[in-house]
Amino acid sequence: MLKTDLKKILGRELKMLQSELKIILESTGLPVVYGSWKKAPRLPYIVFIQSRSTNVCADNKVYFKIKNFDIELYSESKDLESEKKLEDALDENDIYYESSGDIEIKEKFVEVIYSIEV
Repeated sequence: MLKTDLKKILGRELKMLQSELKIILESTGLPVVYGSWKKAPRLPYIVFIQSRSTNVCADNKVYFKIKNFDIELYSESKDLESEKKLEDALDENDIYYESSGDIEIKEKFVEVIYSIEV
């Protein structure tokens, strides 16, 4: 199956560079880093990482590479405004996502994880 055929089936181009994803995330106005902060800024902020791949393959050959990223939104408490900013940025760029519920981390902050494929 050709990449153009997959694009027709899926309705969009899946290949995106990490740098392009960072620009999309920065459009939220929140601080963004890939991996981890050397010194974290004030909350809220975004950390994103490539978590895995779910490639399309057949006959022992990878035909189309799909990267999976986790986008972690950290805030002091439930932050609907920051969640909306992030979700709007993903929606505006036709990026499908699934999100976790709120994860409280040692009663210091709340984390919401958005999982995407690009």
